[in-house]
Amino acid sequence: MKKEIIIVIAVLLVAAFVLAGCESYKNATFDAGDTTAAVESNGGSVVKQGDYVYFINGYADYQTKAQDNWFGNVLKGAIMRIKTADLADMSKAEVIVPKSVVSSASNTGFSIYGDYIYYVSPSVSEDRSGSVQKDDLQFLRTGLNGQNTQVILEIADGTSTQYKYTSKGLTYVKDGDLYFKSTETKKFKKDKDGELIAEDVTVFMPVNQYYKGETTTDDVVFYTKSSEGTYDYTQSMYAYVPGGEAKEIIGKNTFVTAATAPDQAYKNQFSFGFLGAATEANGDVTLAYTKTYYAGTSSTGTTAGTYLYRFGKTYAFDPAKEVQISTEALTKVSVIGYEQGVLSTAATMTKYAYDAAAATAALPEVFEDDNGSISSSAAIVAVDGGYVYYVISNQLYSYKLDQSSYVNVLGASATISTSFINPEIVTIDGKLNAVFFNKDDNYLYRFAFDSAKGNTEVEATLLGRQKDSDKK
Repeated sequence: MKKEIIIVIAVLLVAAFVLAGCESYKNATFDAGDTTAAVESNGGSVVKQGDYVYFINGYADYQTKAQDNWFGNVLKGAIMRIKTADLADMSKAEVIVPKSVVSSASNTGFSIYGDYIYYVSPSVSEDRSGSVQKDDLQFLRTGLNGQNTQVILEIADGTSTQYKYTSKGLTYVKDGDLYFKSTETKKFKKDKDGELIAEDVTVFMPVNQYYKGETTTDDVVFYTKSSEGTYDYTQSMYAYVPGGEAKEIIGKNTFVTAATAPDQAYKNQFSFGFLGAATEANGDVTLAYTKTYYAGTSSTGTTAGTYLYRFGKTYAFDPAKEVQISTEALTKVSVIGYEQGVLSTAATMTKYAYDAAAATAALPEVFEDDNGSISSSAAIVAVDGGYVYYVISNQLYSYKLDQSSYVNVLGASATISTSFINPEIVTIDGKLNAVFFNKDDNYLYRFAFDSAKGNTEVEATLLGRQKDSDKK
């Protein structure tokens, strides 16, 4: 009898240890809302669907104790939601995903597709010394009703992993290779990579902000692959639609024609540098990139310039429709669109575009505010509705792209942080809103504004719920 009691106690102790040391995804059940409603602003800190606004409740940084990021233990950094009609009363906000959303990737954010919220979070595993493996990144999804949380993938030392969620699955880069892991399944093995799409590539992933139940052109992933020839520094460019086939869109000899003299062919064979992209009103994607050509065996190339191309759903490429907007290799670029060109803040803010009438690059247009040219320290956060929105010294500004009005100061105080997710311009309840992380407490705030008017007297309000320790 004594032996049996000892065995029972031992079993209970083991069970208690297991329960104490494992993360559980138990959660309250919520109304999922209208899961067929259009999704707006995917990929950032705030997403709209139907009657709800979903948002990241602040930036919590990496946790040093695993249990601090266990599902159910998180408020700051969690994904919350609130009905648009209740925005004035944040006590009505609900924690849908009680887990911290954070990584070192430049595109950290969350997205909604179908019945699920897709996001990333640091691993809660510990090594033998008890240190949290916070550099390991988990890719997860949780149902809009708060249920069925699953780890899709976990990447060791993957906190800066380049990735993109779409309605078909997760596309990501690991060790220089491009992978795709479908989310159209019920179960996942977190330690199993997806399908290998291409090896040794340079990847660019346009942001796909809107979802209306179907694949969109900006679901695409562009990548380049270098030639395997010795002393050949040229590249080919590809388009990959998640769940589909990779397609070569620009090959080594795409720009070489019958009229090209053999000894000049090298000037029409290029490597490429991705700069950015924008989704056009009809759903096309305009891609901005640089081109470089190489003479002989030298790896030091010559810049051909900066170019734009507008891709439709087939991603077909016609060299005659490519336009050059500069003879230089531009940097720090925000793409406006195929017709309006790009903005660069490498020096002062300058617009580069193509002059269709003259069939050449238009003269660069330097942007000047009330005090002269706009500083290169400006961080462009959005180009929308005929305005550019940018941050200088933690203050948000708007300016008409045609420079026909004064610069508008948006917000009463300079508290905007650009160190995590950039500020976003989102339409909420029929009004434009600036949504941003506050540099003082790292919570999300918002204020409504009119693009045509400055509103320096409008105070931002908290979009979220603070921890007791963060309340002042």
